[in-house]
Amino acid sequence: LPYFKASDQAFLLISTGTWSIVLNPFNNSDLSQKDLKKDGLNYMRIDGHPVRASRLFLGKEYSLQLKKLRDYYKVDKKAHRAVKFSESIYQQLTKKIQHYFTFEAINTKRKQPQTTILSCFATFEIAYHQLMMELVELQIAHAERAIGKTAVEKIFIDGGFADNDLFVKLIARHFKNLKIRTTQSPLGSALGAAMVLSEKKVKSNFLKKHYAMKKQ
Repeated sequence: LPYFKASDQAFLLISTGTWSIVLNPFNNSDLSQKDLKKDGLNYMRIDGHPVRASRLFLGKEYSLQLKKLRDYYKVDKKAHRAVKFSESIYQQLTKKIQHYFTFEAINTKRKQPQTTILSCFATFEIAYHQLMMELVELQIAHAERAIGKTAVEKIFIDGGFADNDLFVKLIARHFKNLKIRTTQSPLGSALGAAMVLSEKKVKSNFLKKHYAMKKQ
């Protein structure tokens, strides 16, 4: 609701955490059997209109695979926080598009090895880039499913992955024609609930002031 009231453009919200849920309050098309099988569903706005959603067990899978990376490369638990998107590593990895990670928490029919392969990556940083590329590949598929035929102009990313430089940069690289914004607000749900009861108008700087909105 806060995003809906504060934005004057059609948008997509990718709310990340243990579950990553893509929300589109501008998609009024009916859910198909394929949507339902792919974890697509509808929420409802306070005015009764649908909010198309598509969910992915992203954070859980990320945690499982990150632990394998830390154990294999013998790095500190916070090592991933220092990794920033590298154009050279990205270009190196895209020369041979292949899946190296075996996802366990996410139920996917993608082609993947029987067990995760890390021996071909010289460093933790390179392997981490590959992990994020494979996870974001799934995230993009869910985002596009929620977008459907909607003329979306902006994507908001909030939650845990809003601080992940690789996640944000890879999303932005794919959706080149859309404005990408990251936000952070531990009180987001409370603010939304308060706005339901309040008739106070939302100013244009609301998200920047209360949700730490940043351009990407």
